[in-house]
Amino acid sequence: MKRSNTRDISSFFTKKSTTKNASQVQTSEENPIPEINITRAPQPSAQGSSPSVTIPPPVVDIVNLSHDPGKRKKLIDFHPNERDLVRRMYIQRGPCQPVDHVFPKTLFGTKERRFNVKWFDSSWRPWLEYSVFKDAAFCFICYLFKAENTAGGDAFVSEGFKAWNRIETIRDHVGKHTSSHNNAVIAMELFTKQKGSIVTALSKQTDEIMSAYRKRLEASITAIRWLLLQGLPFRGHDESENSMNRGNFISLLALLSEHDPEYSKVVLKMAPGNCQLTSPIVQKDIINACAKETTKAILEELNGGFFAILADESADISDKEQMALCLRYVNKKGEVCERFIGVVHVHNTTSLTLLAAIESLLMEYSLTFSQVRGQGYDGASNMQEVSDTIDSNKAQSITHLLMSFDFVFVAHLMVAIFGITNELNVALQKHDQDIVNAMSMVDITKTSLQKLRDEGWNLHMDKVTSFMVKYGVEVPNMEANYIVPGRRMYRANSTAGGSKSENESTSAVKGAKVC
Repeated sequence: MKRSNTRDISSFFTKKSTTKNASQVQTSEENPIPEINITRAPQPSAQGSSPSVTIPPPVVDIVNLSHDPGKRKKLIDFHPNERDLVRRMYIQRGPCQPVDHVFPKTLFGTKERRFNVKWFDSSWRPWLEYSVFKDAAFCFICYLFKAENTAGGDAFVSEGFKAWNRIETIRDHVGKHTSSHNNAVIAMELFTKQKGSIVTALSKQTDEIMSAYRKRLEASITAIRWLLLQGLPFRGHDESENSMNRGNFISLLALLSEHDPEYSKVVLKMAPGNCQLTSPIVQKDIINACAKETTKAILEELNGGFFAILADESADISDKEQMALCLRYVNKKGEVCERFIGVVHVHNTTSLTLLAAIESLLMEYSLTFSQVRGQGYDGASNMQEVSDTIDSNKAQSITHLLMSFDFVFVAHLMVAIFGITNELNVALQKHDQDIVNAMSMVDITKTSLQKLRDEGWNLHMDKVTSFMVKYGVEVPNMEANYIVPGRRMYRANSTAGGSKSENESTSAVKGAKVC
């Protein structure tokens, strides 16, 4: 069909008149020319329909990320834009390795096995971590960098490894050079050391610029450390250059620049506009770094010892529940110290929620309830259940130590020794004791101890064994080869006149000379 109105292409580029006659309007209605608007945003219609809105991804709560690998959220469940931030936070914390935790035993056949804390000191230290919640081992590197849909090592990422009788499985997890674990290790190295990237190569600065940057950062850190020590606010109501009071941080930075010629050349007006190091974001980053260094010093002072916890919950200015936790312990100088360890936000103040929050905060610094020797809660009656749980864990750990062969053996040995030396101890405390009689009693005591060392071991072992059988304590196999902790297994046959294990277990005591 032939078109009634034909126009050449140049007519599309001529400026149209603002006034239209009736024929032009009629022609436009018969043959409308579609308009494509690419600059204007979509407008809501008259019926009230709203335009499409792009919802930003949710902001991840970095502070409350669980440190226990058994409670962590899968990395794939985070938004893609947040995964690198989560990786950096966990790399900064390091793997979860509670070295002072009392690891529970699991029955495999007829023997009980458990996680060995010495594995943390082996070549597995960079990646091996332990979950107190699941009593299982995990791979720290595979959790962060294992590629999706990659075979191998799933037990160390999802549910955890619990077969303590199969230590070769932990060795096989590392695998060969092309294993999924080693690929994750390479990915982590590239993530943490990005010096070879194009972006880094293009952003290299001269030595002079880098020196000025370090000096500017040093000035900001000095001002922030002083404000933190005094507990003063940082920001001001008006921080513009024309303000009479620009806030404590800017004012202190200006004061430092007035009295230090090196600072005066690199801070405030002398600093580049895009590298002032005075923004609230930079201030928070430096404050977080100071907090981490302070916590590190507290943990070094604690040195893996026992401590008490002091907890109190309250609502902040936005009416959100939060809980503060302090540690009370004795340092190496014998001084009682109370140190603030952190604040965590909680959904409510029920006992189970507070218990989970305390456990999560302790696990973040590789501390466990087995090290807790006391609790204090300010006006929190609902924390009785938390106290009972901690007391139960502490009682279980103490019971585990008491119901062991080592404790029973030494306890019966001390009873036998004290029974021999008690008469001598009582006699020497008398004021009218004759020196000749005292020396005679010393000789008798030495003879009795020597007789116990030479002839009393079989009777002593019978007492220990009968006691352990009576109370259901596991009796070690005395005919087995004795393995010295930290050394290779002794593969020779049992020695004559007694088993290797029995001879080694008594050699330390029998080798001591009674003098």
